[in-house]
Amino acid sequence: MKPASWIGTGIFVTALAIAGWCGPAHLGAAAWIAAAGLGAAFAWEAKDREPREWFRIDWAALAATYYLTLAEFLVPQPQFFSDIAPGAAGPALRLVLLGMSSLAIGRHLIPWPSAPLGRGPVLTTRDLIVLLVLCFALGNLFMFWTVHFNPVVLVHELLGPRFAQPWARERLGDSRALVSELQLLNYLVPPLTAWLLIRGELRLRFRIVLSAPLCFVLVAAFCGGTRYVLATHLATFAVASAWALRALPRRRALLLCAIPAFAILFVTVAALHFRHEGLGRSMSAAPRHQPPRRFIVDNNLRTLAQLTQAVPSKHDFLGWEV
Repeated sequence: MKPASWIGTGIFVTALAIAGWCGPAHLGAAAWIAAAGLGAAFAWEAKDREPREWFRIDWAALAATYYLTLAEFLVPQPQFFSDIAPGAAGPALRLVLLGMSSLAIGRHLIPWPSAPLGRGPVLTTRDLIVLLVLCFALGNLFMFWTVHFNPVVLVHELLGPRFAQPWARERLGDSRALVSELQLLNYLVPPLTAWLLIRGELRLRFRIVLSAPLCFVLVAAFCGGTRYVLATHLATFAVASAWALRALPRRRALLLCAIPAFAILFVTVAALHFRHEGLGRSMSAAPRHQPPRRFIVDNNLRTLAQLTQAVPSKHDFLGWEV
């Protein structure tokens, strides 16, 4: 794999600098300029690489940061300035642009190996199946535990409001929070499944059975309404598929990029229509909670603006307490 291109980084950082000059009063223009810079930088780096190298962790990190902070400003957000204190948008925007610039530059600071890495332990298909089953079982242990391993109750709760689900995180954690952290193992289910489906050399019925954990994880994430979780599952499945395929022509690589992107866009819009009241009620009756009539990803820029007003003027930085 080739190292990151300084020219691509320069294109992106220059676009971020121009976006910063737009100022907080023109967040839409800043979002479009940053998106254009990200696309141009990716196109520059992708043109001389094999399609498999399009699926890199540094580009995934940059795309995810943009998606979670500035993507919602690609469309007008007239209510944004009414939700924050005057003058709070500027520091928040500068923090986001500085963070993305640091990510782009920081990927060059890690020495690139001049020789291929040594071979690690060789995992057989059976080893990967055992690992998949363990990750799924432990990752969903807390969810099944809270419903006393009753599948009927589990389905009923999945269709309910996300904050009313018994496995939903509470404001203050208790001893159960340690068990709930095992849900992080669900992030390994999509890439393991992709590798097994492509490289496992399994019969059709085994492929169908091995797809069941992935389907459950995707459905649970969709019903929970947390967009970034489902987006992560789709992205890791696409990345693992790209590296598992023995041949990856450009057309197939574009499909592996486009399909998850459209799915993430659909979920970003659709989840707002049911996550407060649950998928079940939203499908059976008119929802009491009206979803916003605008495109929203996660309101992270608003949260950053509120934090910059409170820290450190009202609350000191945690510093070494962390």
